[in-house]
Amino acid sequence: MSNETIYSHEDTLRMLDALFRDEGAWWDGFYADKEKAIPFFRDCPDARRSRVRICR
Repeated sequence: MSNETIYSHEDTLRMLDALFRDEGAWWDGFYADKEKAIPFFRDCPDARRSRVRICR
């Protein structure tokens, strides 16, 4: 990793893109299958945004 100075939000995004470029294909495949049993793919309101828990 080269030493770079971050001056702006865009610099941060470019740095993160460079860090995770090789993993992109893996994450694309991970998120492609919405039917997979993954705890954060729920058809339920976000508990942090809801006062009443609807799903269990």
